[in-house]
Amino acid sequence: MASRADTEGPVKYDEAQLKLLSLLVSKPELKDAAATKLAAVAEELEKTVSSDTGMTDVEAPVPVPRSVHHELLQKVPEEPSPIKKLKNGFVGFKSHYFEKESDLFEPLKTGQSPKVFIIACCDSRVSPDTIMSASPGEVFTLRNIANLVPPMEEAGKLHSTSAALEYAVLHLKVEHIIVKGHRACGGINALMTSEPDAEPATINGARSYIGDWMAIAAPARAKTLEECKGKDLDTQLRYCEKESVNNSQRNHI
Repeated sequence: MASRADTEGPVKYDEAQLKLLSLLVSKPELKDAAATKLAAVAEELEKTVSSDTGMTDVEAPVPVPRSVHHELLQKVPEEPSPIKKLKNGFVGFKSHYFEKESDLFEPLKTGQSPKVFIIACCDSRVSPDTIMSASPGEVFTLRNIANLVPPMEEAGKLHSTSAALEYAVLHLKVEHIIVKGHRACGGINALMTSEPDAEPATINGARSYIGDWMAIAAPARAKTLEECKGKDLDTQLRYCEKESVNNSQRNHI
């Protein structure tokens, strides 16, 4: 493939500088990579100058005025805040995906018909859509701590999971239900390292909800202690992560 220099002539310094600054303004996360490449280019240019002039020692570069440094740095923002990064991501999704994939999104304006219902963990590392490369409209998802399904109850408590199951099965007519577990689950770790008969945990004087929620997986904990008696904690955690999925599967049947 021909380079730009081959087709349009050599790139001017100011043009290249402006292009780089524009890129870093829109994608400040590339600053470190740009710095590494610029340092390599500077080193290569120093060697070229030394070779062309026959100098044995590279002369000290002419210092760039502080005002120039300041002006350039002002044009490149710092790493965006988490919220700003998400906003930028939404804008990018809308312009590069949503507006260009009308065949995909047009039918979704009037409803959804997913074939799969996934119950997954809240853990930020295991987003089902990302891991499974699912497109919008393909998967109906519920996420909670440790991907748990409580046993059926008629009354007495809120029913987030039960309501999601009912909607998925009776209204969306999903064909498959998946309980998606994962490695290094914080909820399972809390379950396996807590004392079942201990007083409920508190945070700033208020009762913690995590212990009550993880009690749903108590049968998985009991099975793990029975099957992995005497084994190290890591082995028990891996076993319980899988057994908890089995327990949730039994609860939603």
